[in-house]
Amino acid sequence: MTPRIELLWFDGCPNHEAARAMLNDVIGDLVPGTPIVDIDASDAVADEVRFPGSPTIRVDGHDIQPGFADPGDYTPRCRLYRTERGLRGVPERHWIEEALRIQAVAIDAPASTIIAVTRGLSSSRPIAATPARPMTVPSAPAPMIAVSSNPVGRGPSSLHLNR
Repeated sequence: MTPRIELLWFDGCPNHEAARAMLNDVIGDLVPGTPIVDIDASDAVADEVRFPGSPTIRVDGHDIQPGFADPGDYTPRCRLYRTERGLRGVPERHWIEEALRIQAVAIDAPASTIIAVTRGLSSSRPIAATPARPMTVPSAPAPMIAVSSNPVGRGPSSLHLNR
């Protein structure tokens, strides 16, 4: 089964093209030929798709950020990630790789597929799972941080931190 990979963004996000390039690289390395479902989360669709900020990457409907907590506010805005190198506008590459690895294990893929998906992962956090036991990713939850600015360029910007 091919994973559903979504890239949610809004026009004007300075980071969605970098996220798309990284996502294309990971897909090329791990699941070649898998399409990206592009979702322009403009005001009209942000609530419908539960848009936490741009860019957002989901694999089979799950946000790739470890410990992600839905902020409940779906105003189109830039998203910041707390990464190993500090706050960044794009997620860590290994989060995408791990999300694809979890997806491959979750569908009980043949061993050859799981080996291909897990080859070259940069994460040092092991993930162990069997079909009879739920899997866990041992990590501390990372807070989701989103920045929004006044759309007309006047007034304060805001920083949203959800733990």
